[in-house]
Amino acid sequence: MSTSLSRLRDRGHVEDDWRARPVGDKRWPVVLLHGSATTAGDLAALVRFLRTAGWVVFTPEYGRRATRAIEDSASQVAAYIDQVLHATGCTACVIVAHSQGGLVARWYMKNLGGRDKVHHLVCLGSPNHGTSLGGMLSGLVTGDTSSAFAEHAMDFYFGAAGRQQLRGSRFLEQLNHPEEVLAGVGYTCVATKTDATIRPPSSCFLSPPGGGDSPAVTNFYVQDIFPLYPASHGDLVRDRQVHRIVRDVLEQVACRDCGAGGAGDNHRPPVLLTGLAGVDRRYLPPPETADAPGTTDGNAGTRKAARKQEKKAKKAKKQADKDAVWQDWV
Repeated sequence: MSTSLSRLRDRGHVEDDWRARPVGDKRWPVVLLHGSATTAGDLAALVRFLRTAGWVVFTPEYGRRATRAIEDSASQVAAYIDQVLHATGCTACVIVAHSQGGLVARWYMKNLGGRDKVHHLVCLGSPNHGTSLGGMLSGLVTGDTSSAFAEHAMDFYFGAAGRQQLRGSRFLEQLNHPEEVLAGVGYTCVATKTDATIRPPSSCFLSPPGGGDSPAVTNFYVQDIFPLYPASHGDLVRDRQVHRIVRDVLEQVACRDCGAGGAGDNHRPPVLLTGLAGVDRRYLPPPETADAPGTTDGNAGTRKAARKQEKKAKKAKKQADKDAVWQDWV
């Protein structure tokens, strides 16, 4: 069955520069993977941001806007990464994947020989343990939609990959067993508590063998850094604050002074290592630009921004409560 979202116009445009070579401590190429029903163009802002920070970035198109079976998309990504490594002369890459892209990357690493070709995987809102039908269709249909129509909409909009991302799918059972993570690879999973697509948001997090804490796996919410920030599922690739978090994670991956410098080191943004006291200094605008134009009170702009953010958070929570029954429906 053809899908509707696979025929939408691109939101942006990205070109790979096959002449680029990693230099200095940024010694791995970064491969960005888009999510369901999107394209590489949706990652254009993140690509520009990371390239400006000095990273060599590549991003493929795959799976007809990621609506085909995830196994097929992973096969395409495998061939693409082989070309990236050949062109750059590197032996491994770092993958930053949004939503379904994380599942594609993990299937490639587990079943298609990618384990030794990926140094670190950063998942942004990836449904590693699945989501609900209502979550997948949030924003597309209303809460009074019948079950039969919702299932038809799932197939129509998201193709074969849609059902594979639902909790309890055979694909996810195969992907997460016997272990969720692979030895020798570092993992960072970033989620947002106000994600209406991935229900529950904790589904994004991975557990090391035996559970508990592991230096190879880092899980955190955007709200661990910005407590009142109602980041949506799409904001995980569009928002500038999240871009800074991704940059910091990559800088930690590249840091030669982090532990032994291996793939299993714990890679958290510096603000999570030093505590929330550093948020104002690292993530908020500098003092000279924080104030609104024309204000004389040095804290006026900061207070105004805080009130605006709090109002936005309340509005997002109200909407989430309103749609709770629909979003949690499987």
